[in-house]
Amino acid sequence: MTDPRAIDYEYQLQKAIFVRLDDQVTGATVHQHVPDKTPMPVVIIGEMNPEDQGVKGAVFDRWAVTINTLTKGPLRSRCTALQAQNRAALDGWKPDPANGVIFGHLYQQNSTAILLPEEEVYVGTQTFTCTTEPV
Repeated sequence: MTDPRAIDYEYQLQKAIFVRLDDQVTGATVHQHVPDKTPMPVVIIGEMNPEDQGVKGAVFDRWAVTINTLTKGPLRSRCTALQAQNRAALDGWKPDPANGVIFGHLYQQNSTAILLPEEEVYVGTQTFTCTTEPV
């Protein structure tokens, strides 16, 4: 039996989110690492920060997952439309168990979209929370 502390929960959660966004989001490419010269718009799985919620040595983590959306041009609506797709794909969704990991539902905690005027790029940032634990 695999030691629950040896499971790569971050990779399993990232993989599930990537597959979901890649399947559900249209009009942008989804990345975890964006190759150089990738044209916008892009949706990027960014920071994944765990907080240990386990008691008495049990593995139970609450994750804050950042999804970044980048669009080129002066219209905020391009960015927010993609953010709406991200939310529709992830908010309330519960990934199926995979490779020894049980996931909780994902829920959006916040969302922003700001303009970098010198580059005419909108950067959208969304934070979702989710839990992971061993099967």
